[in-house]
Amino acid sequence: MKVYSDRNSYRVKKLEKDLNAANHRIGGLESSLAEKDGRNRALANEKRNLEDQLNDLRKELEKKDKQLLVAKKQVEEETVVRVDLENRLQSLKEELAFKEQLYKEVNRCGSCTQNQIPQNHVSPIRGGS
Repeated sequence: MKVYSDRNSYRVKKLEKDLNAANHRIGGLESSLAEKDGRNRALANEKRNLEDQLNDLRKELEKKDKQLLVAKKQVEEETVVRVDLENRLQSLKEELAFKEQLYKEVNRCGSCTQNQIPQNHVSPIRGGS
């Protein structure tokens, strides 16, 4: 019976040792699980924050895209106005050059006529005296 008792005693001690090891392992696993749960919550919060930032950035991008379209339209309109003004300026320069040339021709021809007119007027006046 003593052998039986010693054997049971040894077996109980081994089971207690195994139980203590298992409890220690459970404690480590629970600690690890709690740590991972905390990390999981932190990552979930970070994910939410990043998703919020992404949504804000998407809204900002949409707003900037609309502003870009408005700016492109404005540039296009201003380009049309600029080209129109450049064309008008060129036309006015050509018109001015033409009028300057015409003015020079009129003055040149007018000088010729004025030189001839006094001679014609002088002759009748001299002849009439």
